[in-house]
Amino acid sequence: MRTTKKTELQKEKIIQRIEKNLGKKILSYELAELRGTIETVNKIGIYPKSGLGTAWGLILFCQAENAKQDIYFYYPATEGMFDFFFRQNSGDAPAEDQFICLSDLPEIIYETPKKSFFSFLNPDEKRTIFVKAKNPEKEVKFCFMLMKNNAEEVAERLKNL
Repeated sequence: MRTTKKTELQKEKIIQRIEKNLGKKILSYELAELRGTIETVNKIGIYPKSGLGTAWGLILFCQAENAKQDIYFYYPATEGMFDFFFRQNSGDAPAEDQFICLSDLPEIIYETPKKSFFSFLNPDEKRTIFVKAKNPEKEVKFCFMLMKNNAEEVAERLKNL
């Protein structure tokens, strides 16, 4: 019981820190992994330290004007031990939190995988949301892998905003 209460307090502190950095009230969030090619992930404004096209973070549903919601992807500042020591010795600035406003991506479309007879063979299918958006150069495609909730529920919330 004590551990659960401590975990909830830690979550609240993290959300408060994110709200302060973002300058918006967070109404709800989803733990998710953003997946795509490194070029695609960089084009939408996320720069993973790993150099790979994956970034663990939160999909944030934030309060906006006119009773609407803004949707952000939050990628927390991450730094491995080697990075930390290298930065300390080189005088580089510490890693910073990264945010992208998904609401600002032009012509954004959220889709869940089409169900088929063989869907049971892919358990990740019910946690996947495919995303397409326009970039000035071309269409970009990536996906979110949700950790907690069913993708269809979250995709509906994303589409209706």
